[in-house]
Amino acid sequence: MEEMKLKQLQYESETWSRLLIFMNDEIIRFKTRLSEVLRAGFDDSMLNELEHFQTHFLEADEWIILLRNELAELNMLLIRERTGDVHRNHNVESKTGVLRKQVTGAEVKFRKLKESFHDFLADKILYQ
Repeated sequence: MEEMKLKQLQYESETWSRLLIFMNDEIIRFKTRLSEVLRAGFDDSMLNELEHFQTHFLEADEWIILLRNELAELNMLLIRERTGDVHRNHNVESKTGVLRKQVTGAEVKFRKLKESFHDFLADKILYQ
């Protein structure tokens, strides 16, 4: 695989890695905020929604871990490609395409979860 293509794939991989770190950090912050709401006392009518968010935060943890594993596999393929294992070329491109779609999907899910959580807190806490 040509050097410029490898550099682009490495750049994308590094970008995805930073994105996953950011999403993981934000999920931790969301869980901390949820815990603060629970400790501060809350209206019992909020319990189902709070449980709903806790479940989604745990699911987000799972898909972030899965994406990290997929990214690690891609990075191994990139290393092998750099060492001259030309038979891996198709695998690298295929894996990158799949990961590109998965990361995009995760970004959309993350954004919706974040917006939903912030809207919920704003509605239940700020406007009571």
